[in-house]
Amino acid sequence: GGGVTGTALARELSRYEVSVMLMEKEVDLAFGTSKANSGIVHSGIHDRPGTLKARLCVEGNRMYPQMAQELDFLYQNNGAVVVARQEDEIPALKRLMEQGQQNGVTGVRLIGRGELLALEPHLAPDLAAALVMPSGGIVIPFDLVYALAENAAANGVEIVLGTQVTDIQEEDGAFTVQATHIAGRTPRAAQAAQTIQAAQTAQTTVLPVETVRARYIVNAAGLHAGTVA
Repeated sequence: GGGVTGTALARELSRYEVSVMLMEKEVDLAFGTSKANSGIVHSGIHDRPGTLKARLCVEGNRMYPQMAQELDFLYQNNGAVVVARQEDEIPALKRLMEQGQQNGVTGVRLIGRGELLALEPHLAPDLAAALVMPSGGIVIPFDLVYALAENAAANGVEIVLGTQVTDIQEEDGAFTVQATHIAGRTPRAAQAAQTIQAAQTAQTTVLPVETVRARYIVNAAGLHAGTVA
């Protein structure tokens, strides 16, 4: 999968002495779920304490400043707020604050109407209160995915676009992956940018199936992960 999860994993694995291939069935990276999300770097207040999702959300949030510095993609640590329109909604904010604190979110606090409007004057003037998460931020999903992919490719990861996995078989501790290419695309790109350019100018003729052997497979196909599995 060539979204944010797949490219982030590929980039991380490229730090080690292993051979890595990233397959994406669409003509470009960030073509599925990654292109349609809000780009919010969540602080971790909404996830149930003790879950893997809660732990990884907070850990991932803390990784963004260094990643942005290393890969030069746009990241704004502008914080986030959850507002209460009426007084009777404030207890829900308090529960979220306690949940965030249990998850290890730092700096989360409850503020009143006056401080909220000073922080963001374009909000409605009759809001009751808000929960502030200073660790929240935003990214441009496309920029993030390309930055991860380009760094991974520069480190030797093979990025293959227009390549749909059609079958996976396990035998003797390894996997045999069958995938179908589309004519005109570069199946073994040295640089992610070259792969993308080749994919965008490709014909749509289906070629014979290619077989790849792998010791490990990471299913990062997003909404199509169930189909791949």
